Amino acid sequence: MEVIANRYFHKLTTEDADIYKSKEGCHKYVRFLMRIPPEHHEILKVAFDKCGVNGTPINFLQRTELKDRDAKGVFDFDVIDYDNALGKDVCAFHSVIICIRGVEDEVQAMLTKALPAVKFQKNFYPKSDKLTISTQMYPPPVRGEWNTISSREPTYPICVLSFKRANDSGRTHRTLTEMKIKHKLFIEPSQEWEYRNWMNDIKDPTIAQRNRYCELVVCPEDFSKQTMGSTPVRNFILDYGLEQGFDRVWMLDDNIKAYNRLYQGVKNKILSPVIFTHIEDYIARYDNIGGVSHNFNPFVNESDRRACIVANGKCYSSMLLKTDPEVRFRYKHQEDNLISMEYIHRGYTNLCFNSCVYDKHTSGTDKGGNKEGVYKCKDGKGDGLGYKERYEYFEAIVKILEWENKLELVDGKTTKDLVKRSQRHKAHDYHADVSYGIIKNQSINIHTKKENYEEIKAQQDTEHKWLFNNKHFHVSDNPMWIE
Repeated sequence: MEVIANRYFHKLTTEDADIYKSKEGCHKYVRFLMRIPPEHHEILKVAFDKCGVNGTPINFLQRTELKDRDAKGVFDFDVIDYDNALGKDVCAFHSVIICIRGVEDEVQAMLTKALPAVKFQKNFYPKSDKLTISTQMYPPPVRGEWNTISSREPTYPICVLSFKRANDSGRTHRTLTEMKIKHKLFIEPSQEWEYRNWMNDIKDPTIAQRNRYCELVVCPEDFSKQTMGSTPVRNFILDYGLEQGFDRVWMLDDNIKAYNRLYQGVKNKILSPVIFTHIEDYIARYDNIGGVSHNFNPFVNESDRRACIVANGKCYSSMLLKTDPEVRFRYKHQEDNLISMEYIHRGYTNLCFNSCVYDKHTSGTDKGGNKEGVYKCKDGKGDGLGYKERYEYFEAIVKILEWENKLELVDGKTTKDLVKRSQRHKAHDYHADVSYGIIKNQSINIHTKKENYEEIKAQQDTEHKWLFNNKHFHVSDNPMWIE
């Protein structure tokens, strides 16, 4: 990230520097985004000894926050190996060298002379006419798949709510079947035979695995006729789990196409029940936990500064929820956001895990599900009128909750600060950004250790025998991005 503190100018005047800082003038210049390992700091400091306005010497900056930046100590997190501090972008020195157009070859030659191994990647941004050249001192990350030699089945039932997806759009079912993880598909009675025919399609080579790992659970009624979105079937799943004697259930949307493990700054696909069991093991040690979920893949960038857990935010799409009747889904739209807020309001702690993240298609793009009924998308289009309806509904509900004292914000903040239209979502215009940090209990709700914490921890087997690309992998191995 470029900030004033790490910005240096090569052969530019004070006037040039002022022009660069303006939006109108930045297109006249080239920026070199430097990702430099600590051992090369002094080399480049000599090479660019007069890289600054009026000869100001360069001083490559290092990202701070390297001490327990994973927050493993804060959360006492040891249920899965998580070492994101070694990500290439994190441990590198970051500085930006700016020069005028036409001089970039000179700067590039200076860098190559000082560090022959440096590689360059040019990125041109047509809208701003801006040219950025990134340096790379590391080999590309190693890509592949994680698995475990042996692992127990999840403790809590994995429940997938599915609607009109007895086809290739039923991605979660296929993902779990590939991982050989038992799960339940919750379907409406009017679609039962369609799903059973799909499950028993003799032309499908995966038919045996489908029937081995998947159980169809037919709901007592067609909940879609209530026109309340997925809320009725979600509550039925919670009731189902409670009747089966479980204090929690896994509740998954049916458009999840993969799970990825974040390890040493790299995300790779994971095919193991550890996705679920490491979270189960972790929360078993604590009291006061409300909603739990995996984070969403696009929200967790490789080499980003991400803690192992995000506390008191939104839980969504791949959730582990309490079956206690105290908290239920209550609203037609944004039901995941609203139940997450209710947990916080009631004093619970929500936990969102970055150790394993789920990936899915953007809501409303796959056929079936909420595409036609909730999002009101037409064939071939992913931005229906339902998005606007959902957003305005959400705005109205949070205002009502505040009036009824069911949602408290920190002093000086209103619901207009809590819910805003996203300026970064590319899929559609009416996507809500929620500032959970201004919810009153957000910063004070904590999960506390159970009285028998150490006893529970001692009984758990968290030493997983990992495979990477079907080869044995040890935690002591070199970082994933080093060949």
